[in-house]
Amino acid sequence: MLLGLEIDEPLADAPELSDAEQGHVDEAVAAIEQAWAAALPAMPLREGIGPLFLRRAGIWRLSQAGWQLTAQDAAQDVLLARLPWSLGVVMLPWLDGLLTVNWPRPAIPAPPPEDADPAHPDQEPRDA
Repeated sequence: MLLGLEIDEPLADAPELSDAEQGHVDEAVAAIEQAWAAALPAMPLREGIGPLFLRRAGIWRLSQAGWQLTAQDAAQDVLLARLPWSLGVVMLPWLDGLLTVNWPRPAIPAPPPEDADPAHPDQEPRDA
């Protein structure tokens, strides 16, 4: 699907990218990593985006709306909810429609109230 191959077509060794193609890939990855750093400066991408989001197990389904990919749960999915952009829709030139990616959305705990006692975070704040 992502490579524009038929489902029963064997996948040969990855073709070599031209210098121009590799340059486009490098620019795209750098732009994503730069946007990540701006959106989440306290959570740097030490290994890059590949291990976190691009190389993930998942399940493919064909629905009336088109192809859907449901990514397997991973610890880093909590970071997706903090991004100011969506990673849920993919447009590829060889697809007739859109590819929808369903990312797990773990709940993010709410921050404690400003008047909470840091020594007892589970205790309800008292009125003065």
